[in-house]
Amino acid sequence: MISVDMLGSFPVDGRLGRERKELYRISREEMLYTIHGNQHPIPLTFFISNDFCHMGELTIPVGEGSRASEADVHKGDAVIYVEIGPITFFLPDTSEVLVAEEGDAVFLPAGTEYHCINYTKHNVKGIFMIAPDL
Repeated sequence: MISVDMLGSFPVDGRLGRERKELYRISREEMLYTIHGNQHPIPLTFFISNDFCHMGELTIPVGEGSRASEADVHKGDAVIYVEIGPITFFLPDTSEVLVAEEGDAVFLPAGTEYHCINYTKHNVKGIFMIAPDL
């Protein structure tokens, strides 16, 4: 059974996967789905989550007014590629705001606190990668 308990070893333990040197196909149905946040929950889909990297898709749904993710910060560097945008990034520590359009990528150094905000009238999506640790 697939569950969030598999974070860090999905779809296979990283060490074991590298040892076996096998390819793993993960269909859309087999991906690891979760909800991130309590006050402003957003869906996350993990394609992979192991000791080297975490990669997946985030969706910020449309809502009344703007919709934002909760503040997030990672132990590793993160990159978010805007698949459907724009996505507005807000850094509360510096009050910096950055708008990333479709096709843009945003680099977030380890330890950078941020929010992703949807000011549009449609769902926005980003592909994320975090390395090495969530």
